[in-house]
Amino acid sequence: MAVWPLWSARFPPMQDYPQHLFQAQVLRAYKDATFDYNQNFEVHLKPVYASFYLTTVFFSWFLPIEIAGKLSLTLYPILIAIIVVRLGRRLGREVAPWGALLFFPLAFNQQYFLGNVNYFLALPILILTLLDYEDFLDGTLGAWPIVRHFLWLAALFITHPFTLIVYVPMAVVAAFIARRRTTEFKIKALISLSLAILLLVASWVISNVTTSPEYPAAPGMTWLSLKNTVEFFALMFNGMQGLGHADYVALILWGSVIAVVLGALIANWRERSRLPLLYVVLLISTILGLIILPFRIGSYTYINLRISAIIYFLIALLAAQVRFRGWRLYSLIGLLSLLMLNSAVKQARISSEIKEIVPIVSRIPSNSPYFPSSSTTIRQSWTEPGSTSTCTIIITITSLSAVDSIHTYPKRR
Repeated sequence: MAVWPLWSARFPPMQDYPQHLFQAQVLRAYKDATFDYNQNFEVHLKPVYASFYLTTVFFSWFLPIEIAGKLSLTLYPILIAIIVVRLGRRLGREVAPWGALLFFPLAFNQQYFLGNVNYFLALPILILTLLDYEDFLDGTLGAWPIVRHFLWLAALFITHPFTLIVYVPMAVVAAFIARRRTTEFKIKALISLSLAILLLVASWVISNVTTSPEYPAAPGMTWLSLKNTVEFFALMFNGMQGLGHADYVALILWGSVIAVVLGALIANWRERSRLPLLYVVLLISTILGLIILPFRIGSYTYINLRISAIIYFLIALLAAQVRFRGWRLYSLIGLLSLLMLNSAVKQARISSEIKEIVPIVSRIPSNSPYFPSSSTTIRQSWTEPGSTSTCTIIITITSLSAVDSIHTYPKRR
């Protein structure tokens, strides 16, 4: 159900996905004489924010670029499935992690619809790195555990350094809660933190020494109001609608899921079954981070809002520790399936809306830096379902450069 929306329509329902796919296409065909990319663009490669581009370019050697992009996107639900399987093996038969299925509907969050591909790919990697860190602290010290843990940290570094920054305080909290007096434990905690900090320093160096387009740095820091922060966080549970609108289907389904989970938590509490302290502390800490951290530092924005998706994943991680029995188990599975179905319908609608641009784009000649005429007027009319009124939008594009319209960086002339 998670993979279906990615493959059932030509265009994935993501805002920024087209420009990310285009960047992968430029990398793949930069020296291809069929295209004029090397005449209009410069390529500045960095080993950060790169996982989507690396996998898409790899797949594009065997498949068309659009299929390659979808294969890269499919890694997202695959990584989430790996989390669920890993939790199943870790918790064993005593506590089947049915609550971990929450990862799937929570995966289709704001970052997904915004099309921040490298960031949402980093979310399951962050959880898998945290789980590996726990195993690393509990296991024996050896070469393979160190290499394995470094590979997870490197995956965070390559995919999205922000998640590596988030991992560091998480690792500190995990080491403090699980603290043991043995020298081996201290060495393992120090190794993990040292590797993470080393990668963060490398990220900082890369950002400062490589050539890239200069953005005007905004002075100081900016915080969002608590209302705006809460509204962004609540989008997940209101069908991506603001507080001024209501998606009653999503609200009812999510409200029912919350009621079932709370009921199971109460039943677990009576049986003296407690949630892991680490995950509770991490969840509370990230919620505080969402509220306290600034929205912008200089030109780097959406700092606190990025944490919303991490909170969703920590909620699912906690739900995996809850024991669901009887009617609560069947209700949970049914409600989560309905949430997935509701999300699939929404994604299909968005994909069909994106497809409306095809007749416009198809009018642009191959390798043309401009639209066919100096002034192109597009008239689009539609009627809302269940309504008799018709809305018309008129768009006039005057000498719009194609390279500017896709937010890439043209060569300076």
